[in-house]
Amino acid sequence: MDSMLDMWAWMTGTLVGTIDTRSMSLEVTEYDWSKINGVIYEDNGVVIRSIPAVHFEQSASFILEWNGLKLAFSGDTLPNKWWIEHTQGVDLSIHESIFMPDTAMAKWKFSGQEALNAMTTIHANPAFFGKVMAMTRPKHAVAYHFQNDFDTLPATIRTVEQVYDGPVDYARDFMVWNVTKDGVRTRIAVPNPESYPLPPLQEKQISAGKDRYQTPEWVLDGFPDEVDAVAKKIYADFNEEHGTDYEFQLKK
Repeated sequence: MDSMLDMWAWMTGTLVGTIDTRSMSLEVTEYDWSKINGVIYEDNGVVIRSIPAVHFEQSASFILEWNGLKLAFSGDTLPNKWWIEHTQGVDLSIHESIFMPDTAMAKWKFSGQEALNAMTTIHANPAFFGKVMAMTRPKHAVAYHFQNDFDTLPATIRTVEQVYDGPVDYARDFMVWNVTKDGVRTRIAVPNPESYPLPPLQEKQISAGKDRYQTPEWVLDGFPDEVDAVAKKIYADFNEEHGTDYEFQLKK
């Protein structure tokens, strides 16, 4: 986390005193990824558990419980005994189902050895996905982590259906699941591509002007004097409309 904060320090450092930068802070809660079905979050009736995932080291899958409902999310993982034991009959089982090796060779230009390695020793392919679902029998399953395209989906479905006959969604962008005790309803959301941010959940806080980052003076000298009057009029009009007394200050 420290390295991530260092990575975007230039952004938080230059925006302090200009906008509310609290959203750029990180709050980290560490947990032991090796614990089996260990509780990592519990609040207001919501319980989240984790189980190890078989995907190199420190990967985990998650099980969410709330109001008598249970959702399991695999992340990248091979089939494993912990998932099979702890996700039996869950309401919604979202599990990795990447390409079969031949599709990886055709679409991603993998070599044969690369395709076999990646699709059978690092990720769960559709045959693995189907077998895991047959062993856990969720009320509703979701296969994800593959390009769901017109020429990849049919082969994925055929492979899964060779071993599993339960309800499966093959994930697409903006797919939504309404999970209730009566069952799972699948919908496709229609996003607004020109949407604006939602209103803030708490009052904005901006650091004092003296804390602002100062753009180098020689760069600010590039601001034309002729535009200064335009900026001051914007401030005057704004202050009159909102009853404020802000001043245009390009420099601290």
